[in-house]
This record gives sequence, structure tokens and C-alpha cells, in this order.
Amino acid sequence: MNRQSASSSTYPILMGVSFNKMVQLTHRSPSSLQSELVQRHGIIHEDNYILVVGQAAGGKLSKAKQCVLVAFLPDSSNSEKAKAYLHGCLVRRALAASLLANNCKEEGHYNGRETELVKKAEETAQGELVILWPIFEKIVTDAGWKLDKTECSTEGYEIHVE
Repeated sequence: MNRQSASSSTYPILMGVSFNKMVQLTHRSPSSLQSELVQRHGIIHEDNYILVVGQAAGGKLSKAKQCVLVAFLPDSSNSEKAKAYLHGCLVRRALAASLLANNCKEEGHYNGRETELVKKAEETAQGELVILWPIFEKIVTDAGWKLDKTECSTEGYEIHVE
């Protein structure tokens, strides 16, 4: 199995998740997650989505594994949904790189440094996204792809941040 297919199966991207699912999969209290989402939305106001890393039950043994959760705000365009997916792919890749760099045998086992490494992966992905998104937009537009007509499969929920 190559590195990319390993990271895509290890860190699924769940698009358009509900607030309740974010609470459940991040193991946070609703008020704590709500405060973080309001703060993040205030900081990253140009994006109409919110991305976090959570834990999902996976496999026959229901072993915990990490996943990338994306919640959309009501005004999310199809182009922003495509951008959110690219962002999720970058986070997933950064998480897989953290796993390798820290000699972890299984994802989710970061020798007590999970919060630190997830935060670093999110920061790395955000920095890459700033560089790669304009390039991606140009390449697909030049190829005739209309991002505003692109539809990503989602769970169908939106989060309203006030």
C-alpha cells in the first residue's frame, strides 16, 4: 500500500458533519467546542467551513482512529467545499507524516503528544493551503473545470456561528 492510500484510509474526511457529530467525535463538551468554533470563525472569517481533527470508531474491533471533520457554514459555496476537501487532504497528509516522524506504530498513538502533533498538523496544512489553493484554482480553471459547479458529497449539515 502506498503512502497516500494509507493516509486516506487511516484518516477519513467527513464533510458536512453536524455540530452534534463534531461534539461526539472530538470528545469535547458542547460549550467548549462552540467557543472554539466561534473563535476560529472569527479568526478565519474568509472561509465558510470549519475543520477539526476527531476520533472515529473504525474497523471490526471499533479501534479509535482519527478523522478529519469538516462543518460548513450556511453561505458555503461549492468552490469553498472543494477548498475544504483539499484542506482536509492536507491535514490528513500532515497527520500521516507526524505518525512516521514520531515512530508511532499506529495512528492515534503519539506517545502522549497527540494534542501537540494534531495542532502542528493543522497549522502545517493551513500554511500549505494558502500556497496550494490559488495554484489549484488556476490549474482546474485552465483545464475547464468550474469549481462553482462542483459538488462534493457531504452529510448535508450546516453550522450556524453567532
